Amino acid sequence: MKKHLMGILAAVLVLTLAACGGGSSGGPSSESPSPSPSASSPAAGPSSSAAPEPVELRIMWWGDQTRADLTNQALRKFEEKYPHIKVVGEFAPSSSYFDKLNTLLASGTAPDVFFLGGN
Repeated sequence: MKKHLMGILAAVLVLTLAACGGGSSGGPSSESPSPSPSASSPAAGPSSSAAPEPVELRIMWWGDQTRADLTNQALRKFEEKYPHIKVVGEFAPSSSYFDKLNTLLASGTAPDVFFLGGN
């Protein structure tokens, strides 16, 4: 169960990061040609001196204290790997989770990532 929960959490966080990534929405632009291979060396890439922009993600899940502890451990490991991303987690007991989530959704203040469904 613990491995399954950690796997799901890791997948959700990776997908969230992919969704938060920059990228252009229109595909390659015909107005700006790609730089030629001689324009930059193979070792050159994104500027290594520029730190990634800080990001804060809110994540909400339901469950008991054991699940909350495991999820928080996974979130801390994620933050160690991606120090520019701060993950603010919150959980609620399953009995009140959907009421709280519905209220947040209705008010426009829902977390970036939230869990739905069960086993």
